[in-house]
Parts: sequence; structure tokens; C-alpha cells
Amino acid sequence: MDSFKKIKQIAAENNGFIETGDVVAEGIRKEKLKQLLELGKLERISRGRYILSGAIADDYKILQLKCKSCIFSHATALYLLRLSDRVPSQYHITVPQGSNVTYLLREYDDLVFHYVKPAVLNLGLTSVKSPFGNAVRAYDPERTICDLLKVKNKFDIQIISSALKSYFSSRRDIAKLSKYSRILGVQDLLQTYSEVLM
Repeated sequence: MDSFKKIKQIAAENNGFIETGDVVAEGIRKEKLKQLLELGKLERISRGRYILSGAIADDYKILQLKCKSCIFSHATALYLLRLSDRVPSQYHITVPQGSNVTYLLREYDDLVFHYVKPAVLNLGLTSVKSPFGNAVRAYDPERTICDLLKVKNKFDIQIISSALKSYFSSRRDIAKLSKYSRILGVQDLLQTYSEVLM
């Protein structure tokens, strides 16, 4: 099998993504990737990561490959968690305070960054499937609801109400939701909304 066919096989086994390490592990010299890049058969996503030219790109996965600390949150997490059927017009991403993510704004004009203290960055972190079937990092339902309540004036109230109704009508972990609301300082707001909806 020639190198390009093998690289296409690697891409097929990894939902369209190719990493230099996977290619080298198959006995293909990494210079072959550079050559395919120059020929326009590959597109570079980030250092050591590629997709085949013309392949349907999963922007959710690509964003996280470009930014290791990015976690999908707020309305984007609602969509990924299936607590909202609205496809977000912007990607809401949470990163630790002090992160320099301005390089992403040169490529994307539809990103909204939320900065949090590193101590709460991983609170409620989970893995979900993107619409393309790739695993991406997002917040769980409880963290997402608390985050939305924290910045409720920046979102359509209908989005928050629908998410809470959906949450309370199905998968509830009230203990976890209560714990997160205390940690994130939205306990009173959560209680007010909960009393109306329950």
C-alpha cells in the first residue's frame, strides 16, 4: 500500500483526523505529510494534526485541537448535551483566567470566551460527542445550568427556561446541581428558578 493510501486509512480510522505520531507509527516518514500538504492533499489544523483536503471539517473537534484548555460551555454545551435544539450561532468556550486565546480570533469570528479561575475550570468537565461523532470536552448539565444563571442577562431567557425545564423533566442530579450552585455563587438564583419550574 502506498503512503497516501495508508494515510487515508489512518484518517478513516480517526474520524478524518491525522496526527504525525500515528503516521510515524505506521512506518511512514513525517516528510511525507509535508509533501502531501504542499500538493494540497492535506490541510494543517495545528502542529502535528491534519485532515484530508475536501473532508468535512468538525469545527468542534478542530477548535479543541487548536486550544487544549478550551471547554465548550453555556449555549454551546446546552446544544451538545441535547438540552437545547438551537444550533448556536457562536461557540461559547470557557478557558482559565490569564489564557491567551487571541490567536483563535484571527481565524474565527464566532467565538465567545468565558474566563474562570483555574480552581473551577474542571468542575463538571465531561466528554460529549460533537454532531460529527468526535469526542469533545464540555461541561455537564449541572455546570452548564449554573454558568448560564451566572450570566443570565447575556442570554435569551427562553434558552435558560427551556434548558431548566428539560433538565428537571428528565435527568436530575439535584445534589450535584446544588453543590455546583454553591461553588459558583448562583444558589439563590437557582432556587428562584427551581421554585417556579418544579
